[in-house]
Amino acid sequence: MTSEPTKVAIIGGGCSAMATAFDLTRPELEGQYQVTIFQQGFRLGGKGASGRGPGDRIEEHGLHIFMGFYENAFRLIRECYRELDRPSTSRFSDWDDVFKPDRLTGVKDDHHDGTASHWLTWFPPGAGTPGDPDAPPRMFSASEYMARGFQLLEATLLSARRDEVLDAKEENPEGLSPSSTPIEQVSRIFRLGQLGSIAVAVEAVHAARLIAESPTLISFPVLAKVVDMLSEFVNRRVHALVSRDTEMKRLFELIDLTLTAMRGSLQDGLISHPDGFDAISDLDWREWLKKHGATELTLNSSFLDTLYNIAFSYEQGDLRRPNAGAGEALRCAVRAFLTYRGSFFYKMQTGMGDAVFAPFYEVLRRRGVRFEFFHRLRNLQLSTALSSQTPSIEEMHFDVQARCKDGHDYLPLVDVDGIPCWPSEPLWDQLLDGRESKDKGVDFESHWDATTVENLRLKVGEDFDAVVLAVGLGEVPFVAGELLERFPHWKRMTEKVKTVATKAFQVWVSEDIEALGWRDDSVNLTGIPGPYETWADMTHLIAHESFPKEPKSLAYFCSSLITPDELPAQDDFEYKASYEAAIVVDSQRYLNENIGTVWPNAVDENGFRWALLVDPDGEEYQDPESSLRSQYIRVNLNPTDRYVLFTAGSSKHRISPLDYDVSNMTVAGDWTDAGLNVGCVEAAMMSGRVAAHAISTYPALEDIPGFDHP
Repeated sequence: MTSEPTKVAIIGGGCSAMATAFDLTRPELEGQYQVTIFQQGFRLGGKGASGRGPGDRIEEHGLHIFMGFYENAFRLIRECYRELDRPSTSRFSDWDDVFKPDRLTGVKDDHHDGTASHWLTWFPPGAGTPGDPDAPPRMFSASEYMARGFQLLEATLLSARRDEVLDAKEENPEGLSPSSTPIEQVSRIFRLGQLGSIAVAVEAVHAARLIAESPTLISFPVLAKVVDMLSEFVNRRVHALVSRDTEMKRLFELIDLTLTAMRGSLQDGLISHPDGFDAISDLDWREWLKKHGATELTLNSSFLDTLYNIAFSYEQGDLRRPNAGAGEALRCAVRAFLTYRGSFFYKMQTGMGDAVFAPFYEVLRRRGVRFEFFHRLRNLQLSTALSSQTPSIEEMHFDVQARCKDGHDYLPLVDVDGIPCWPSEPLWDQLLDGRESKDKGVDFESHWDATTVENLRLKVGEDFDAVVLAVGLGEVPFVAGELLERFPHWKRMTEKVKTVATKAFQVWVSEDIEALGWRDDSVNLTGIPGPYETWADMTHLIAHESFPKEPKSLAYFCSSLITPDELPAQDDFEYKASYEAAIVVDSQRYLNENIGTVWPNAVDENGFRWALLVDPDGEEYQDPESSLRSQYIRVNLNPTDRYVLFTAGSSKHRISPLDYDVSNMTVAGDWTDAGLNVGCVEAAMMSGRVAAHAISTYPALEDIPGFDHP
């Protein structure tokens, strides 16, 4: 006689929820788990949700770009597409139709004389592709990380002065003499001044890499000495050139940053420390780099600013208050720069909802997963167990926001040119009184919209056996109040692990970026002055939209948003509206005053040329306000939409999916402690997989790439 499957309720529909559901419903588990996903509103995605608006245009929460070290994310997505088994004639039949390499990125970095400039970097292809099914799940060893670091330095130097360096290497192709000691080998290379400063540096780094790769030569004292010698050489020979050569300044900053990270790792014993990178998480990233000798030039560099920008690492969204835990920053940097495969970045060829969440929805639904849309969690009720006992979730209380006609399930996807996609608003005709709700302006995704048609109480043992809390961190205090009261460390977690609001802005333009004045290839650029510091050229998406008059370019802008940590009461209906009005003003100011930094031909003596903006309905506007309102502007204020920070000292307060504070509940999300404690898709997917393990012991922890916790 077969036992009944365990009923698992997953609350939330972001990346971590998809990963948990995908692992729990694998065929090899033979139906042991019956999964139901409860989702507020009408679509999946969490912070990665997107929708199709007027003109089938893709409307995102922000800028979503995958990185080449996202092993868990790509592994699950590749498996999902394989199981989805779309026809080969489909535009997006497999994962590599959707995710394309994107190797050019950059930062706004002016010349030393103040003239405008952009520092663009092309990342060489890495071996393999992320999520390769035959790739080992293990992380690199300490010596392998060091060797990869030296390899990165060597490639950086070679790209800076390629002709000079290649000539130099022809004179000394081997680089090392096996009869010498490692220190003597590096010392002799430093004396080869006739090769030129850069060529000498290449030889020195090449030697250091060979030492790190050699099991007979490697030792941490030797590596520490090599790194010290390299640093001394760079400061003496390369630093002197930066004042008169912008390229050399940038080169020096990269080398100094890399060597400082190596030196700090060795001096702090992180490689052999039982806590690994977490041992330095109480320090800010810049603070730690300064402690280990980074120059002021490096500490104030545009490149280092970029590492804060891409993670919105600013307290309360204020660019004057950068804060990123050193341990998490170093772990993420090491994995990003030293373990990426294929391409450093990957851009999706459609919206993230269409590329990721629609395929997961289709595959999971085929597997028998139930989706309960329009279910807003209000409370997780704990059992009244004695304080010495582990409590359990006894009931879950939901506000049901809407019901479908005739008791049918809500079917959330629409077809756009043969691809299932999420719309930007509910499919009102499926809902009871849907048209009336639309006319009233109901916003099912808003924290400040309390629309409810029914209160639902689900009981343990009848409706569910286990719970996965996979909502955004900002939502936790509103749905898990009893947990915060029962467990002081839960309350500390919500106080110490901060979130930040963000804003996003998309514009469709009637001229291509070359005509607008951008002279380089399609790029992702950060460090732009003004209300939005990051721009990405997303013109490739236009082909999958349906404007009456096709735009020639598409730009995404995003930034953190200054807000207080505390949210107002849920009946403060003016709060969100006030910020939405403010960012419209910000966006107008940005186009008038700042866009000329990257698009000099988009402005004239009166500011931005507003007639450039293309309306999805074919309307033509000349005035700024009408033109601007035809574009897509978004403020992410909802608690579950806020971006999770990794400020100094916060990581130790995170809760792990393996903590088992509640006997029948685990947690998932990029706010948990699951091996990569930063806000990104990979962290969320890793957490979801660890949560699946917490319930089922599958997957094994050693089979989750990058999970290096005890």
